[in-house]
Amino acid sequence: MITSQRNPKIQYVRSLLARARRRREAQAFIVEGVRLAEEALAARQVPELVLFTAALGPRGMDLVREFESGDAEVLEIADHVMQGISDTRTSQGILVVLPIRPPNFPPILDFILIVD
Repeated sequence: MITSQRNPKIQYVRSLLARARRRREAQAFIVEGVRLAEEALAARQVPELVLFTAALGPRGMDLVREFESGDAEVLEIADHVMQGISDTRTSQGILVVLPIRPPNFPPILDFILIVD
C-alpha cells in the first residue's frame, strides 16, 4: 500500500493531472471514479496504472479485480493520498491512468469531424 505523497507513482499521477504538456509527453490521461473506470474497461482500454483505496465499494472492487486480471499495474493507496491527488471534491476511491490511443481513421475519408 502506498502511504506517501512523495511516492514516484503518485508524483507521476499528480504531474499528469496538473499539466496538459505532461499528458501529451507521456501519451496518457486520467479518469476518476467507478463509472469512468467501467467505461474504460468496456472500451477494452488497458490501463498503465490503477490506484484504489480500501474505502472503494463492491462495484469498484469488482473493477479492480478485472483490471488485476489484465496487464494493468494495480496498487492500493491510503485515503489521504487519494484525496491529495484526486481532481474531484470527494474521491470515489479509484483513479485510472490510460494511454492516449491515436485515432483509428479509415483508409479513405469522405467526411470527418474531430471534436477536441
